[in-house]
Parts: sequence; C-alpha cells; structure tokens
Amino acid sequence: MKTTVEGFLGQKRKAEEQVVMGTFHLDCEIENWTTGGQKVAVQMLVDTGSEHTWIPRKLLESIGVTPQKKDLTFEMANGSLITRSIGFAIVRYGSFSRSTKLFFWRAR
Repeated sequence: MKTTVEGFLGQKRKAEEQVVMGTFHLDCEIENWTTGGQKVAVQMLVDTGSEHTWIPRKLLESIGVTPQKKDLTFEMANGSLITRSIGFAIVRYGSFSRSTKLFFWRAR
C-alpha cells in the first residue's frame, strides 16, 4: 500500500514525490459562489507553515465576499493581538478547487 500525504488543496500525492516546504507563489483564482461566480485572478504567497488564508479585504469585497464571522481575535507570531473577520469562497489552482474560509486582511 502506498502512503499518501496531503498536498495543496488536499490533493493526494505519493509519499516519494517531493513536497515543497517553505514559501512560494501560485497563480490562483478566488470565486464568490454566492453572487453568480464573481471571481478574481490573484498571485498568492503560499506559506506551508500558515494555518490560515489571508486575503486583502478590498480584494474580497471587490467580488462580493462578505464577512460571516466578525472581529475574531488572533495572536500574531510577535505576541500582538489583532481582530479580523472571516468570509467564505472557492480557491482554484489549475484543476484543483476547494471552498474555504478566508480571513479579511487589512494593513495596519
């Protein structure tokens, strides 16, 4: 039996395939399924150590994604606390897609 590991967007890979660790960029698409498929192409910075997907607020708002959970508190790596909202959309990369929660990022 072959061992598999989870890759980007949950696709299965054979364990002997190289899995990229660290940070890298991917050309993706974010789609709002609640508004008839409004979407935007983005180049995303992928950090394999990150637990969340952070997208600029203005970009999410431009395709009609709205906050579903507001003002959640997060502790950053430096110990500071921030509040951000969460919305939901589809993220596509090539033939792979996943509906996911997206955090509304805003610059300080």
